[in-house]
Amino acid sequence: MLNIVIVLGILIIFSFIALIYGIYNKIYNTPSDFSNQINNISLNLDEEEEILDISVIDENTLLIKIKDSENIVGGIYNIRKKEITEFIEK
Repeated sequence: MLNIVIVLGILIIFSFIALIYGIYNKIYNTPSDFSNQINNISLNLDEEEEILDISVIDENTLLIKIKDSENIVGGIYNIRKKEITEFIEK
C-alpha cells in the first residue's frame, strides 16, 4: 500500500513539472518564422476604388468586396494562385 502511494506521489510531481514546463513554452517561445509569413499583395485598384470587406470562403479563397464610384464588386481571390479568379457584380 505504501509503494502505491509513493508511486502516485512521484507521478503527481512529474505531471506538475510537465504542466509548468508546457505553460512556460507556450508563453515565452514565439515562432521564429512568423515574420516570413507576411506577404504584400497588390490588387491594382484605381484611385476611387476601396476595399470594404474581406471574408474567408475556405482555406484557399477569399471574398474581397470592392467599392468604386458606381457599384460594389466582389472579387474571388485564390490564395494559391495569388490572383483574383473572378468578379461578382451586384
